[in-house]
Amino acid sequence: MIKRSFGKSASVIVIAASLILGGSSCKKNRKEEKRRMILETDPFFTSEIHELNIPIDTERKVGFLTIMSAEISGDEVVVSYEVDYALPEGVGDGGYYPEDYNYNDYFQNWTATFDMEGNLLRVENSAEEEGLYQCYTTDKAGRSVTLIEKESPETGMSQDVVVFRDKEGKIEKEVVLESQWDTLINKIRILEDDRILVQQYESPRAPMYVFDSNGKYQFKITSLDRGVEGDLFMQDGKYYAITSSLDSGSGLDFMLNEIDMTTGEIKPGKAMEAVDGLMLMQAVFAEDGLYSATANGLMKYDFSSDKMVEVINWNQTDLNRTLLSSVRCYPKNQDEYRAIVYDYSDIKHEKLSLLTLKRAEKNPHAGQKILYVGGLGIPSNFYEYAYEYNADLSHDLRIETIDYYYSNEETDDTGKNDYSGLADSIYLKLLSGDGPDILLNFDEFSQFENSDLFVDLNPYIDGKNGFERSEYFDSIFRASEKNGKLFHAPITFDLVGLMVNSERMDVSRNWNLDDFDRAVSALPSDVSLVPQPICGMLLSWFMGADISEYVDYDKRQTHFQSESMVRAMEEAGKYGSADQPPAYTYIGSSIYMKPGFESVTGLTLEDDLPEEGMESINVGAMLYTGQCAMYGIDLTCMDDYCFYHGVVGGCGRYVGYPTIGGNGVAASANMSLAILSSSKYQDESWEIIKSFYSEEAQIKMCEQSQYAGGGFPMRRSVFEKTSHETVERVNNTYDCYLTDLKKGNDAGSCIYFQADEAMVDEVREIIESVRISGHYDSAVMTIIEEETAGYFQDSRSAEDVLKTIDNRARQIIAER
Repeated sequence: MIKRSFGKSASVIVIAASLILGGSSCKKNRKEEKRRMILETDPFFTSEIHELNIPIDTERKVGFLTIMSAEISGDEVVVSYEVDYALPEGVGDGGYYPEDYNYNDYFQNWTATFDMEGNLLRVENSAEEEGLYQCYTTDKAGRSVTLIEKESPETGMSQDVVVFRDKEGKIEKEVVLESQWDTLINKIRILEDDRILVQQYESPRAPMYVFDSNGKYQFKITSLDRGVEGDLFMQDGKYYAITSSLDSGSGLDFMLNEIDMTTGEIKPGKAMEAVDGLMLMQAVFAEDGLYSATANGLMKYDFSSDKMVEVINWNQTDLNRTLLSSVRCYPKNQDEYRAIVYDYSDIKHEKLSLLTLKRAEKNPHAGQKILYVGGLGIPSNFYEYAYEYNADLSHDLRIETIDYYYSNEETDDTGKNDYSGLADSIYLKLLSGDGPDILLNFDEFSQFENSDLFVDLNPYIDGKNGFERSEYFDSIFRASEKNGKLFHAPITFDLVGLMVNSERMDVSRNWNLDDFDRAVSALPSDVSLVPQPICGMLLSWFMGADISEYVDYDKRQTHFQSESMVRAMEEAGKYGSADQPPAYTYIGSSIYMKPGFESVTGLTLEDDLPEEGMESINVGAMLYTGQCAMYGIDLTCMDDYCFYHGVVGGCGRYVGYPTIGGNGVAASANMSLAILSSSKYQDESWEIIKSFYSEEAQIKMCEQSQYAGGGFPMRRSVFEKTSHETVERVNNTYDCYLTDLKKGNDAGSCIYFQADEAMVDEVREIIESVRISGHYDSAVMTIIEEETAGYFQDSRSAEDVLKTIDNRARQIIAER
């Protein structure tokens, strides 16, 4: 249920969602004493950052600028990029193109070379005029290497040619490859021994082809059960690769394998427990190991010990951490590091910067006291705040952060997959007094609603240094309380519930299970309740969004042997399927990157590709055509409400989960902040938390990216401002959509929806009706899933199942 900034819960592709726990298997052998004062001898790195101004034709409007590759070669940075220029007015509309239209006039591949201060040295066309550009790299001598496809002058047939250029851009040689494929190649590398390696696409399932330096085919690197992640690299004169299993059901198991460079065989390897997929996406292979940046700093993987070692902690710099979301770092020596910084904030115009870090003789912040912030998925806006706070010399404190997603906390196997083990590990740290001053984004874990560990923030809100509750959604504050105390202050929040087709199901927002029975009985025979009515999913709805109704963490008690739980199981068994195989369900959505569409999400009805062996269910199409009545949706912003209201044929109604008590729509903090009772800086911590409720901060915190909403703002004035702006933006996009349809364009194969000012009133009313907040315990939910399977298969009684759930869940709570 942890979503934070990783994406919309039902409408977008979540990238690398299971690859997040970077370095989770590294162990701490001893408890380190927490530093409270910065010393002169503490490590610190000065930083210089230079934006690489990618050369383009400034006389024309750029549609897209895409970075294909960027590498540091010696004392130069070599960037390969593509530029799509906007077509003239009317060209392309309805498929119209003038006779003299040439695609290559509006699409170009270029290579730009910069020095280490970001100055442009040279720029060149990446491919010969007669050739089709495929991919680019550099070799160990610093030469640019381009793979192009062009016609052979002897045979007239297409051939793949590797073009080597010196630093002045002059062609040194061309090598024709004995091609073993009939598709385009998008990856090329020149190995240490000058052999040439190419790959059709960067995926472990795509074989790698190896040629000698003259282009003669030697072999391909492939295996029936394992594929190569990233590049080959040399250690002690031998070639190695990191591999992963090709079996989609076996999970992510990375291994270090030697490659037989005479046959291409992937030899048996050893497990790499400390490596995860996200780390590999930003990895740089150096002579002494693998380097990768995380949210906390630069890590080095030691192949001999299978350990991740922190080389630089970003707290040891004055960098604005918002710049470091995607970094590839190249070590020059132990005192100097260079990095290429990628900026994807504008996906139509990607940007690059060059970062240089040098070790300082003395720490310039010596004498400052440290305020610690620990969190799960710390958002970039918080890093920006910390950067500005630390830059203000009037503060006696310096904020240092740690994101536990990327920390070296020890977890069990379950915790690595669903964060419950990680949360338990952090919980034990807090109990031992080894915690930060401020804890960020732990509100969803019910065990963290603890009066012994956290400060009640209500006295701060209502005190002389607080704020006026009427200016905020007090319903969300109250819903976030535990026994009248507010431990985790919601900065922004999401809404948790169901989007129903109001023409199919006439139900109230706080409907209960009796209302649910009546609504289902009235459904037409050709309308399904939900796309895939699995018992376990329905049970989680009928239990409600707050697991703490069944678990009392303070008293270490569980209450699953209850009438409400029996009723929830009966309803799930009545309407759900116990033996239905899992399916790939999705609501197809896309963002049409064209001027006027303003990054608004549209519905796509095309079928998506499912996982191997799984059925694919296009939920968006079923909702849009009225074939199913409802679907579980978490709303993260006003854009979401406009989109999903339209997906359900323009008659969507957002309601809570149908529970025995009719709890209504729930809230879940998109970002929350809590103060530890053990903190020495509680008043200072409150000042930090309070600052996030200013109008400026609330606007910034609820900004959405291309992949995720930042949450609804707590401040009412910001809600009104941003919501009405959203409605206007959505309607402008809808007008562009209609115009494109009239011109015969497909508008990106999307369906766009009209918004209404009344939607702002609807969402405000929903927010004001909230009286519960969502809490989750994945370990307990796993027990429920395991034990109720027998009940849904008619092999166990509800009494027996709930007794076992109570015992197992109570044991977990006690162990914590």
